[in-house]
Amino acid sequence: MLKQVLLIGLIAFSVSIDNCKETKKVCKKCGNEFIRVEQKLNNIGCIDKDEYDTAQNESCIGCYNMDLYTSKCNGCERNYAIDDGVCYPIEKCSSPAENKTECASCDMPWCLKDGKCVEEHLCRKMENGKCVECASFYYPNEEGKCIRYPEHCQTMDSEHKKCTECKVYHYLDDDNKCQKITIDYCQKLEQGQCSSCDYRYYVDNDGKTCTRYPGECVKFNNGICQQCKPYYHVTDEGKKCTKNPIDRCTTYSAEEGTCSACENYYTLSDDKKSCVRIEIEHCIYFADGKCISCEDYWHKFPNNDTCTALPEHCRRWYDQDPQYCVLCDDKMYWNTNDKKCITIPVDNCIDYDTTNGCKKCDDNYQLKNGKCNLICETYEEICNVCNDGFDTYDYGKTCTVVDSSVIPVNKSSFIGLNLAIIGFILFML
Repeated sequence: MLKQVLLIGLIAFSVSIDNCKETKKVCKKCGNEFIRVEQKLNNIGCIDKDEYDTAQNESCIGCYNMDLYTSKCNGCERNYAIDDGVCYPIEKCSSPAENKTECASCDMPWCLKDGKCVEEHLCRKMENGKCVECASFYYPNEEGKCIRYPEHCQTMDSEHKKCTECKVYHYLDDDNKCQKITIDYCQKLEQGQCSSCDYRYYVDNDGKTCTRYPGECVKFNNGICQQCKPYYHVTDEGKKCTKNPIDRCTTYSAEEGTCSACENYYTLSDDKKSCVRIEIEHCIYFADGKCISCEDYWHKFPNNDTCTALPEHCRRWYDQDPQYCVLCDDKMYWNTNDKKCITIPVDNCIDYDTTNGCKKCDDNYQLKNGKCNLICETYEEICNVCNDGFDTYDYGKTCTVVDSSVIPVNKSSFIGLNLAIIGFILFML
C-alpha cells in the first residue's frame, strides 16, 4: 500500500564530496503531493501523501513500504527494525532480537553491546566487554581489540594467522604477504603469470603482458576480437579492427571481399562490392528490388513501390485494418475520432489515448487520478559509494574513515585526479 515512488536518482559524473567514489542526486524537496522520507544510510525518497497517511491510520508506524496483499511491512524507516512484517522502534538497530526490545544487529558504524547499539567505528559486536566481530578488513584478537588485516590482504584464514587472498593488483608471495603486481593493467596473478587484466585489456605474451583491445572492437573473448563496430571488420587474427574498404558499407566480409549491409538510404550493388544510393525518395532500406521501409513521416504501403506521406505529425503508421498512427510527435497522440495527431491535454503526460486517457507520465512525475503530479522539485548531491576505508553514516552527506591506515583525499586533489584520468582516456582513444 505504501509505495516508495522515487528512490535515489541519478548517478553523477563528478565527485564533489571528500573521499567519495560515486555520488547520486536525491530529492531535497518533494512536490506538493509527496512527503520526503529518509531511510537507512543514504536512502531518500518521496512518498505519496495519501498512501503515507493511510499507512499511519493503519498503525504501521515506522513502515515505508507495506505489502497490499499481506498487510505486512517490507521496509522500515531509520531507527526502526523489521521483524515478520512489523516495525519496532529501536535506535540504530537494523534487526531486533526475539524479545523486540533489544537489538540483534546494528546499523554501521554502531556496535551491538548488551542488546543495544553503541558507537564504535571498528567493532561490530561486543560480548562480555570484548569485541567479537569487527569491521571489514579487521579481526578481533584475544584481548577483544580490532586488528587490521595485513597490507593489501582481502581474506585471512579462520584463525587470522595468515592472508589467503590479496586485493586486486596484488598477489600472495611464499611468505603469505601481498605484493604489488608489476605487470601493467594486470588484476590477478597465478603461478607468476597474469590471469586477468583490466577491462578492454587481454592476457597476452603467455601471461607476461596485458594488451589493449583495439578501440573499434565491441566484442572480444580470450584475447581475440570477435566483432568490430559498424564500418570496421576483424583483421590480423583478431588483433585489429580495420576500416571497411567499401564506402558506406557497415558489414564487410574480408574473406569474400564483399559487403553484406549498407547504411541507410543505400543498397548493395549486384556484385555486392559497392553501396549505391536508393533511387526511391524517402526510402531508407531497399532489398530484392523493392523498398522495404521508409523514413519517419513516410510509409511503404502494400502494393506500392514508393513512400507515401503520412498525416501531419504522424511518424509511423499501422497499415492493417483498422489503420492508425502508432507514433505521433512528442506530447501528441492519435485521436481516433478526428483521425489525426493532436496535443495531449494532460500536462507532462507522454502516453495518452482517447479511451483510457493518460497512461504514462514524464520522468519525475507520478500518474494519479488522470493527472501527472511532480514528485521532486529540487535535488541535492549525496555520496552513494565512499572510497575504500571510508563509509557514510549521515545519509551520504560525508564519508567517514573506518580504516585508520587510509589517507583521506581532499576534494580539490580528487577532482584533479579525475581530470587527469579523463585526459589519459581521451589520449588513449
